[in-house]
Amino acid sequence: MPDVPGPDELPEIGWGWMLERRQGLPADGSGRAYAWLRVDPTVEDDPVSQACALALATDTGTVTAVRTTHPRPLDRTREEMNEHFMAASLDHAVWFHRPVRAADWMLMDMQCHSLTGVRGLTIGHVFDRSGSHVATVTQEALLRERRGPAAGAIDLSGT
Repeated sequence: MPDVPGPDELPEIGWGWMLERRQGLPADGSGRAYAWLRVDPTVEDDPVSQACALALATDTGTVTAVRTTHPRPLDRTREEMNEHFMAASLDHAVWFHRPVRAADWMLMDMQCHSLTGVRGLTIGHVFDRSGSHVATVTQEALLRERRGPAAGAIDLSGT
């Protein structure tokens, strides 16, 4: 598990009422991003519901690693990123290695392995608070620079 600040040390940048997300500030050109995630505790405690919650949680934030690979320097706020880029998730896969309670904080460490044209591939590893590797995630993303002003731009990628 990477040595990164804990969730209490990072600002909340959630993804709606069901998911809390606290993302670290990735370095330009690193191709790497990380985020602490947890879902609403009202999700049923059975293994299938928890796996579904983990799948939902891991569909957020992976495009950030692709953005850090882009030759244009990364803007520092979500609003500025949305002003310069349009992003969308193209596909998403999760391999579940161990059961995890998705309402507890999980760390997702993501690395962009390829950015060719407008398509990037991210591979991520998910860890529980104790450091156990609970899942592996892949996501292919579309990342396009906007050509003109993005009046009222909304990021639909979930990142």
